[in-house]
Amino acid sequence: MLCLQMGPVDVILPDMVPLSEVADKLECSLKQLKAMSRIGHFPPLLKVSSKNYRVRADDLEEWLEGRWVTPESVTARADAIRRSIRQPESDEPTDSPLRAGGR
Repeated sequence: MLCLQMGPVDVILPDMVPLSEVADKLECSLKQLKAMSRIGHFPPLLKVSSKNYRVRADDLEEWLEGRWVTPESVTARADAIRRSIRQPESDEPTDSPLRAGGR
């Protein structure tokens, strides 16, 4: 846990990983990770200072394991579910009284 002293109040934050460490391990730039975070393809970042960003360790772990949920993945999953439950086309005749306004 990270504990920040904010005057008379201490703020306790969850385990945070410096973004520079993440970038080094993933062999990519800080700029790439910031851009990915901005568009929702990487966990949100906490800006500690002008050049110091951190990411929650739990979020990073989920992202690395492929369990990170983006808006696009939720939409894609919902679309797949809708397609899977669609009723197949019926072979009934189209001149059915119920389909012609109940006459």
